[in-house]
Amino acid sequence: GWIDLGSVTDRLGRQGIAVAYESNYDRPTRYVLIFNPGTGMLLGDEQIATTQVGNGPIDPLGVRIPAVLDYHAYIAAGHVPDTHTQL
Repeated sequence: GWIDLGSVTDRLGRQGIAVAYESNYDRPTRYVLIFNPGTGMLLGDEQIATTQVGNGPIDPLGVRIPAVLDYHAYIAAGHVPDTHTQL
């Protein structure tokens, strides 16, 4: 199930509330969603390798564990009149 990580600071320095889900589907990974505590808007997400694969001190990906594999920080959200207009 989902894990409440409580108050966090995202990669842009904004305060948020985070929840996480841990999966062993491809490799032991934690998926984190960070929300604005006032509006509920999604501020960002992260994918974190949580357990080393293999026996050495460095994962086969060449990183020390835990390691952020991917993240997104959302800086703007809104409605546009068509698919050609950007915020």
